[in-house]
Amino acid sequence: MKKFKDIDFLTFSGHKLNALKGLGVLYINNNIEIKPLIYGNQENGKFAGTENIIGIASLGKAVEEYDYNLISSYSRDYVYDYIVKNIADSYLIGAPFKNRLPHNLNVCFKGVKGDSLMMMLDMNGFQVSTGSACSAGSPLPSDTLAAIGMDKNDINSCIRMSFGRNGTRLELDDFCEKLNICVKHLRSFV
Repeated sequence: MKKFKDIDFLTFSGHKLNALKGLGVLYINNNIEIKPLIYGNQENGKFAGTENIIGIASLGKAVEEYDYNLISSYSRDYVYDYIVKNIADSYLIGAPFKNRLPHNLNVCFKGVKGDSLMMMLDMNGFQVSTGSACSAGSPLPSDTLAAIGMDKNDINSCIRMSFGRNGTRLELDDFCEKLNICVKHLRSFV
């Protein structure tokens, strides 16, 4: 575990690797002490209940079979390049590309409600999100975006895009075109 010496906590969702939905991994550095919310006998007394053996096997198999060579930033970079060139008053949220996952893009579209943009894109066949699943449906601004110092006027103007490994250039062009149309439409009300 020498690779993880600088990481205190790390999580990921199994469905991102094609495992069953509802599975996840939580890594906690051995130097971090946590107290359980519900005491039990699993995971050295940190977890109560029966372990999800089928879920563990599903996630293990997904990690084993996932072709990590197919991970590419092409789709993310292609869409972001389009946004920079064609959609004014938009900017990248979070770390620069060299320090972020290759399939993730989080962008603020000033003057647009992220929820409205998400719904319009959904009606056009594209699924995006306005934040993490654990905060879905909350009307409150994202604590994470506030913590990184984002302008509070822009916090609700963001969408997060995740790109799969099987997207085609035609699909990316279609998404970019629809995104541009939706942003222009929503800004016309401002």
